[in-house]
Amino acid sequence: MGLFDDFEMGYPEKLTTILTEWKVAELLGYGRLARNHSLLNEADILRLAQAVEGGSPIYISKLCSPKHSAAWKQLQSDLKSTLRGMLEWERVVPTFLEEIESENQTPPFQSTSSNPANLLMSLYPVASSGDLTKCARLEIMLEDDGSKCVRVLVSLLAWNGKAVEQTPEQIVRSVYGSADNWMAAQHFHETHTYEAKMLAAHNLCAPLVEFRYAENKASSASLLRRGSRGCPGNHSTWIR
Repeated sequence: MGLFDDFEMGYPEKLTTILTEWKVAELLGYGRLARNHSLLNEADILRLAQAVEGGSPIYISKLCSPKHSAAWKQLQSDLKSTLRGMLEWERVVPTFLEEIESENQTPPFQSTSSNPANLLMSLYPVASSGDLTKCARLEIMLEDDGSKCVRVLVSLLAWNGKAVEQTPEQIVRSVYGSADNWMAAQHFHETHTYEAKMLAAHNLCAPLVEFRYAENKASSASLLRRGSRGCPGNHSTWIR
């Protein structure tokens, strides 16, 4: 065993945070990842270690197509965990993906989602340094060469313009019950169960907007949410 300044145990999200401020000087691979055994380069191995394309409950960035059934199902599963706590995301995004699949759209699309689901910890870097990278964000982009159409589903935190009158301590008590409960929720990765209340307490929401760009047509933008009326069989329907 070495000293703590020689090595550090961690997890994918921790590595991703470290790489925002540090550069990798040397990467050592062993076993199947040894240089003389693996076809993966250092960048590929780092992406695997960071779980960028699936496996992290906080973020995902992956290129996929419905025509690849196994990869498509895996994307839906991996993406689902990054939607937790954002109620509108949980309602809309799965239906959006179902719509893409039902329309037999085979072009690959890029899905990027980042959702720490811990608003207090997301807002701290915003207040201290103006860093918005820890805030929840989502983007799904589909480009269909056949129809010459590009669809982009985007979501960012939005403020309603009303000042927050409670102090952080009061908000924590009103949402979590106590600071100890908040710390326990962080330790057991359960802050997502309180995220909707935290957003409301800060006068924030995360609306989903779809942009469509088509050749020789005016671009359009639609606010998406799911409704429970107007569709036979109690299926949800888009309200644009």
